[in-house]
Amino acid sequence: MIVSNSALLLASDMIGIQRALGSVFYTCIDEFTEKETKWFFENEGAANALLSFASSLNDDVSLMYTEQYVDSPLHKNISSLKFIVGGMDARFNCSSINITQRFETVEFWKVGFHRIF
Repeated sequence: MIVSNSALLLASDMIGIQRALGSVFYTCIDEFTEKETKWFFENEGAANALLSFASSLNDDVSLMYTEQYVDSPLHKNISSLKFIVGGMDARFNCSSINITQRFETVEFWKVGFHRIF
C-alpha cells in the first residue's frame, strides 16, 4: 500500500508539471521549444508508468483510475489537447483562437486535469 501510494504521489507530480507546461503552451505567449515539448512528453511517460505500477500493486488504485478516468470525457479531452501539444494537429494555430478561448483552455489544464487526482 505504501509503495502504490508513493507511486501515485510521484505520478501526480509528473502530471502537475505537464499541467503547467500545457497551460504555458495554450496561452500562446511563446512557441514551445523542442526541449519543452520533450519535457512535456517525458512527464507523460513517467506518469503513465507510475500509474501502471501503482495499479499493479493495488486493486483499489486500479479500480479508481479505471472508473474515474479511463475512457471518460475528461480523458478524451486531455488526449486531444496532448495531441495538439505534440504538434500532430496542424489545425491548431494561436492566431485562430481569441484570448478568451486561450484562457478557457488554460483553465481546463489547471482545474479539469487536476480533478483526476
